[in-house]
Amino acid sequence: MPRIYKITKISVSIIKTIPPKLAIGCDGQVASSGWSHGRLEPRIYVMPPADGIMDFDFIADPPTGINMPVITPISVTEIIDRDPSHFWGKGKPLKGVRIHASANKLTKELDYQKAMELSGGGIDPWPWSLQGKEAEAGMAGKRINPHLPLTALLGKSVRVYRTGDILTFDHNTNRANIEIDPKSSLVVDVWFG
Repeated sequence: MPRIYKITKISVSIIKTIPPKLAIGCDGQVASSGWSHGRLEPRIYVMPPADGIMDFDFIADPPTGINMPVITPISVTEIIDRDPSHFWGKGKPLKGVRIHASANKLTKELDYQKAMELSGGGIDPWPWSLQGKEAEAGMAGKRINPHLPLTALLGKSVRVYRTGDILTFDHNTNRANIEIDPKSSLVVDVWFG
Protein backbone atom coordinates (compact mmCIF):
# COMPACT_ATOMS: atom_id res chain seq x y z
CA MET A 1 0.00 0.00 0.00
CA PRO A 2 1.24 3.54 -0.67
CA ARG A 3 2.19 5.93 2.10
CA ILE A 4 0.16 9.10 2.54
CA TYR A 5 1.59 12.40 1.28
CA LYS A 6 2.51 14.19 4.54
CA ILE A 7 2.41 13.81 8.35
CA THR A 8 1.14 16.91 10.22
CA LYS A 9 0.76 15.78 13.85
CA ILE A 10 1.52 12.82 16.15
CA SER A 11 0.18 12.13 19.64
CA VAL A 12 1.35 9.25 21.84
CA SER A 13 -0.23 8.18 25.16
CA ILE A 14 0.12 5.31 27.59
CA ILE A 15 -3.08 3.42 28.47
CA LYS A 16 -3.14 1.86 31.93
CA THR A 17 -4.13 -1.74 31.44
CA ILE A 18 -2.37 -4.86 32.68
CA PRO A 19 0.09 -4.72 30.99
CA PRO A 20 -0.02 -1.06 29.78
CA LYS A 21 -0.64 -0.33 26.09
CA LEU A 22 0.26 2.48 23.74
CA ALA A 23 -2.21 4.77 21.93
CA ILE A 24 -0.87 6.51 18.80
CA GLY A 25 -2.80 9.19 16.95
CA CYS A 26 -1.59 10.67 13.69
CA ASP A 27 -2.96 13.36 11.40
CA GLY A 28 -1.76 13.77 7.85
CA GLN A 29 -2.61 14.78 4.32
CA VAL A 30 -3.19 12.94 1.05
CA ALA A 31 -2.81 14.47 -2.40
CA SER A 32 -6.38 13.84 -3.59
CA SER A 33 -9.85 12.94 -2.42
CA GLY A 34 -10.95 9.33 -2.14
CA TRP A 35 -8.21 7.87 0.09
CA SER A 36 -9.54 5.48 2.73
CA HIS A 37 -8.61 3.02 5.50
CA GLY A 38 -5.63 4.90 6.88
CA ARG A 39 -3.44 2.80 9.17
CA LEU A 40 -0.01 2.63 10.72
CA GLU A 41 2.10 -0.24 9.49
CA PRO A 42 5.01 -1.08 11.82
CA ARG A 43 8.45 -1.68 10.40
CA ILE A 44 9.95 -5.06 11.27
CA TYR A 45 13.28 -5.16 13.10
CA VAL A 46 15.75 -8.04 13.33
CA MET A 47 17.40 -6.27 16.30
CA PRO A 48 15.87 -3.44 18.36
CA PRO A 49 16.94 -0.03 17.02
CA ALA A 50 19.75 1.70 18.92
CA ASP A 51 17.63 4.83 19.51
CA GLY A 52 14.69 2.81 20.94
CA ILE A 53 12.23 4.47 18.56
CA MET A 54 9.65 2.38 16.68
CA ASP A 55 9.09 3.29 13.02
CA PHE A 56 5.69 3.15 11.31
CA ASP A 57 4.54 3.90 7.76
CA PHE A 58 1.23 5.81 7.52
CA ILE A 59 -0.43 4.02 4.62
CA ALA A 60 -3.91 4.18 3.11
CA ASP A 61 -5.92 2.75 0.23
CA PRO A 62 -5.67 5.09 -2.78
CA PRO A 63 -8.80 6.16 -4.65
CA THR A 64 -10.09 3.76 -7.27
CA GLY A 65 -12.60 5.96 -9.04
CA ILE A 66 -12.94 9.59 -9.92
CA ASN A 67 -11.19 11.88 -7.44
CA MET A 68 -10.22 15.51 -7.06
CA PRO A 69 -6.54 16.53 -6.94
CA VAL A 70 -6.82 18.51 -3.71
CA ILE A 71 -4.88 18.17 -0.43
CA THR A 72 -7.22 16.27 1.92
CA PRO A 73 -6.80 15.51 5.64
CA ILE A 74 -6.60 11.93 6.91
CA SER A 75 -6.28 10.64 10.47
CA VAL A 76 -5.62 7.36 12.23
CA THR A 77 -5.61 6.13 15.82
CA GLU A 78 -3.94 2.83 16.68
CA ILE A 79 -3.67 0.92 19.96
CA ILE A 80 -0.43 -1.05 20.27
CA ASP A 81 -1.02 -4.06 22.50
CA ARG A 82 2.47 -4.06 23.98
CA ASP A 83 3.89 -2.77 27.26
CA PRO A 84 5.88 0.39 26.36
CA SER A 85 8.16 0.02 29.42
CA HIS A 86 9.35 -3.42 28.19
CA PHE A 87 8.70 -2.87 24.47
CA TRP A 88 12.08 -4.15 23.23
CA GLY A 89 12.46 -6.79 25.97
CA LYS A 90 12.70 -6.86 29.77
CA GLY A 91 13.82 -3.43 30.98
CA LYS A 92 14.12 -2.00 27.44
CA PRO A 93 11.45 0.72 27.09
CA LEU A 94 10.09 2.28 23.95
CA LYS A 95 11.63 5.76 23.62
CA GLY A 96 9.16 7.09 21.03
CA VAL A 97 7.57 6.59 17.63
CA ARG A 98 8.56 7.84 14.19
CA ILE A 99 5.91 7.94 11.48
CA HIS A 100 6.85 8.11 7.79
CA ALA A 101 4.91 9.58 4.87
CA SER A 102 6.05 10.12 1.29
CA ALA A 103 7.15 13.74 1.81
CA ASN A 104 8.24 13.74 5.47
CA LYS A 105 8.50 11.93 8.78
CA LEU A 106 7.78 13.05 12.34
CA THR A 107 9.06 11.69 15.64
CA LYS A 108 7.32 11.87 19.01
CA GLU A 109 9.24 10.80 22.11
CA LEU A 110 7.48 9.26 25.11
CA ASP A 111 7.69 11.25 28.33
CA TYR A 112 7.31 8.63 31.09
CA GLN A 113 8.05 11.19 33.81
CA LYS A 114 5.23 13.49 32.65
CA ALA A 115 2.80 10.55 32.50
CA MET A 116 3.69 9.67 36.09
CA GLU A 117 3.28 13.28 37.31
CA LEU A 118 -0.11 13.75 35.64
CA SER A 119 -1.50 10.64 37.30
CA GLY A 120 -0.10 11.23 40.78
CA GLY A 121 2.51 8.49 40.65
CA GLY A 122 0.91 5.91 38.37
CA ILE A 123 0.32 5.88 34.65
CA ASP A 124 -3.00 7.59 33.90
CA PRO A 125 -5.79 5.06 33.26
CA TRP A 126 -7.14 7.31 30.51
CA PRO A 127 -4.63 8.61 27.94
CA TRP A 128 -6.70 11.71 27.40
CA SER A 129 -8.70 14.41 29.19
CA LEU A 130 -12.33 13.47 29.74
CA GLN A 131 -14.77 16.34 29.69
CA GLY A 132 -18.09 14.45 29.45
CA LYS A 133 -20.77 14.23 32.16
CA GLU A 134 -20.29 11.67 34.92
CA ALA A 135 -23.00 9.02 35.26
CA GLU A 136 -23.40 5.36 36.00
CA ALA A 137 -21.57 3.06 33.60
CA GLY A 138 -23.29 0.20 31.85
CA MET A 139 -26.53 1.99 31.04
CA ALA A 140 -27.32 2.72 27.41
CA GLY A 141 -27.04 6.37 26.47
CA LYS A 142 -25.30 7.24 29.77
CA ARG A 143 -21.86 8.74 30.13
CA ILE A 144 -18.99 6.81 31.69
CA ASN A 145 -17.55 8.09 34.95
CA PRO A 146 -14.01 9.30 34.11
CA HIS A 147 -12.70 7.71 37.31
CA LEU A 148 -14.02 4.27 36.35
CA PRO A 149 -11.29 1.73 35.52
CA LEU A 150 -10.84 0.62 31.92
CA THR A 151 -12.14 -2.82 32.96
CA ALA A 152 -15.64 -1.28 32.68
CA LEU A 153 -15.15 -1.46 28.91
CA LEU A 154 -14.24 -5.19 28.89
CA GLY A 155 -16.63 -7.22 26.80
CA LYS A 156 -17.99 -4.14 25.06
CA SER A 157 -17.58 -3.32 21.40
CA VAL A 158 -15.93 0.07 20.96
CA ARG A 159 -16.64 2.78 18.40
CA VAL A 160 -14.09 5.59 18.20
CA TYR A 161 -15.07 8.67 16.21
CA ARG A 162 -14.10 12.31 15.82
CA THR A 163 -16.46 15.15 16.73
CA GLY A 164 -18.56 15.89 13.66
CA ASP A 165 -18.28 12.41 12.11
CA ILE A 166 -21.48 10.87 10.78
CA LEU A 167 -22.64 7.97 12.99
CA THR A 168 -25.13 5.18 12.42
CA PHE A 169 -28.43 5.50 14.27
CA ASP A 170 -28.52 1.90 15.50
CA HIS A 171 -28.81 1.52 19.27
CA ASN A 172 -26.38 -0.98 20.82
CA THR A 173 -26.40 -1.21 24.64
CA ASN A 174 -23.20 -3.29 24.51
CA ARG A 175 -21.17 -0.58 22.73
CA ALA A 176 -18.87 2.05 24.23
CA ASN A 177 -18.53 5.19 22.10
CA ILE A 178 -15.38 7.30 22.38
CA GLU A 179 -15.56 10.79 20.87
CA ILE A 180 -12.23 12.47 20.02
CA ASP A 181 -11.72 16.17 19.33
CA PRO A 182 -10.21 16.37 15.79
CA LYS A 183 -8.03 19.37 16.66
CA SER A 184 -6.51 18.31 19.99
CA SER A 185 -6.89 14.50 19.67
CA LEU A 186 -8.25 14.47 23.24
CA VAL A 187 -11.26 12.40 24.23
CA VAL A 188 -14.20 14.70 24.88
CA ASP A 189 -16.85 12.10 25.67
CA VAL A 190 -17.26 8.39 26.40
CA TRP A 191 -20.75 6.87 26.44
CA PHE A 192 -22.69 3.61 26.02
CA GLY A 193 -25.30 3.09 23.31
